[in-house]
Amino acid sequence: RFSFLELTDTIGALVHETQRERGMSTLFIGSGGRLLNADLREQWHQTDRRHGALIDLLKRETAAPPLVRRRLERAETLLATVAPLRTGVAQGAVTPPLVIEAFTKVNAELLAAVDTFMAFGTLDADRTAAMACLTLLHAKEKTGIERAQLTTAFVEDRFTSDQRIAVAALIAAQSSYLHMFAAVAPRPAEQLLRRTLASPAVSEVSRMESVVFGHDDSGFGIDPSAWFTTITRKIDMLGEVAQVTLSLLRDL
Repeated sequence: RFSFLELTDTIGALVHETQRERGMSTLFIGSGGRLLNADLREQWHQTDRRHGALIDLLKRETAAPPLVRRRLERAETLLATVAPLRTGVAQGAVTPPLVIEAFTKVNAELLAAVDTFMAFGTLDADRTAAMACLTLLHAKEKTGIERAQLTTAFVEDRFTSDQRIAVAALIAAQSSYLHMFAAVAPRPAEQLLRRTLASPAVSEVSRMESVVFGHDDSGFGIDPSAWFTTITRKIDMLGEVAQVTLSLLRDL
């Protein structure tokens, strides 16, 4: 039987890397190639490695529900655009909004495959706990988009009205997804999330967000590298909660 847990784990690992590549690319482009040059190139390898793991899973497990496979085929089509996009990033020929849009579309299809399995597949996990894992993956993706959006804003020291609306919506969506997770997650995972949200890194992310929303449209005084490092820590901790949740699901 095709495994929901293995698919979710494999897709979650790939999305973590595409999220990271999206954020690093925006900082690299915004800095004119000064920041993260070697790190970004290493990140390409990490993303490709996780992409390869998904391909291997689908070759090994051929019984994926048809609707899920169609979602993954769409994701593969979008992932095929990553190589030329990277060339444009390296050459400074693409803009941060284009990078954000491209990776966000990829991640939307990947996560939609998990959504579709949840709706139409046969689960090898408790359905309520599986829903917890799914909502956390979506919360993490909204946080990843926010990372990229505010990295661009801090690099340019400018926050447009469209960005302001978009980031406010991303923060609201994160809050909603995390509330849903806390309501249905296994208790140890919910407790870990609570500790994560009380951590210094998450508090510092909130402080930086408040500067943007409590300030004029420029002159924030926030180092984009510091922002990137801090919110990356938050995202990594959410990833750790996701891994714990998956482990708990396997034991249920």
